[in-house]
Amino acid sequence: MGVFGICATVFYEHTASPLGLFFICLGVLAGATCAYFGWKKHKNTMVEIEQNLEELKNFE
Repeated sequence: MGVFGICATVFYEHTASPLGLFFICLGVLAGATCAYFGWKKHKNTMVEIEQNLEELKNFE
């Protein structure tokens, strides 16, 4: 939602300089990269937990 607000402000108000636009794009790229790697880490952790639960079921 924050990205939409930033984009709308830049588009309608024309308040950012070219250097400011560069840093906005850099921030969006960094945020998307961090979100992707966080999602991958969470997904791998959940798979590991499910495997450990299966091992516990087989152990009993």
